[in-house]
Amino acid sequence: MNKKSPAFYGVLASLALIASYVESLVPLPVPVPGIRLGLANAVVLAVLELFGFREAFLVSVVRILLSGFLFGNLSSIFYSLGGGLLSLLLMNLLYKKGSFGTLGISMAGGVAHNFGQLLVASLAVQNLSLFYYFPVLLGAGVLTGAVIGWGDPEKDQEERIQRMISYVRGELVQAMDTYAVLDVNGFGLRVFLTGRDLSALPPNGEEVRFHTYFMVKEDAMQLYGFLRPDDLEVYKLLLAVNGIGPKAAMGILSALSADDIRFAVLSGDEKTITKAPGIGKKTAQKLILELKDKFSLEEAFDKRLENAGSVPAGSGIMNDAKTEAVEALTALGYSNADALRAVKKAAVSDEMDTEEILKAALKNMF
Repeated sequence: MNKKSPAFYGVLASLALIASYVESLVPLPVPVPGIRLGLANAVVLAVLELFGFREAFLVSVVRILLSGFLFGNLSSIFYSLGGGLLSLLLMNLLYKKGSFGTLGISMAGGVAHNFGQLLVASLAVQNLSLFYYFPVLLGAGVLTGAVIGWGDPEKDQEERIQRMISYVRGELVQAMDTYAVLDVNGFGLRVFLTGRDLSALPPNGEEVRFHTYFMVKEDAMQLYGFLRPDDLEVYKLLLAVNGIGPKAAMGILSALSADDIRFAVLSGDEKTITKAPGIGKKTAQKLILELKDKFSLEEAFDKRLENAGSVPAGSGIMNDAKTEAVEALTALGYSNADALRAVKKAAVSDEMDTEEILKAALKNMF
């Protein structure tokens, strides 16, 4: 997608708005008004360094206006505009000078943001005595700016965005072929899942938690989720392999468990890896070559024991018999969503084995 397209700016502004909303849900435990983490500023800084001033300016203004109309009022819009625009102008100036790193730019932006808001407030009430409050906001701006800007500017901006959402928890609304819809405080989040995790979801209406990887591209923001944190870690390693993108990595984890991947890599078993859709012999060889130093045999055995003996609390994973029944139905040619619905509709008890569940589910297919 062209960076000048409305959709591109909309994606970036939506990301900043989400950060602003999350920030409003997590107030800092300090008895001083006006101090926040500055998550939205982190997005603006990332856009400034990745795309440029124009994009950052538009994202900042749109985010402030939408956030004010949705979560604040007219006064909060004016205060945020004063702080946000002054912060952006200073960060852009320092960024162009080239002698400041992301940490310094972020700290300066945090201070400028607080100063701008204080300036607007002083003009509004026509009382400069409010600036006695500035030393407190100065310290807060430095601290929050340091937290937001920590890291290398060229390597970590995209990673910082990806780490912004570590997990999501909410009510399962719907499961489709490749994703699930989760209701999180009234927001419907589309979370892309592996086939294995889709088959292990609880019934609609129950609470579930996904460990997530947030992918930001020019034309879309996509959230990839996993019921187990171990799958997420292996997913990140797969993405680091040259030639393997988000969808290919999800395909691999749909066909193979994290444990299967570890042992296949350590043993050089390219045949097992080629069982994943779209993965040929050359890609499997490349995967083994690039990941063989990332795993150890001791870790592989420890992880297998850990995964075999634990079910994440609140993850909503179905029992093994139900999961095997869903996998059997998908092997017969049914989609993940159809197989999952059939098993959920069946009158299944915990005492039933896989064959009994499969027979009951097949009745719902016709």
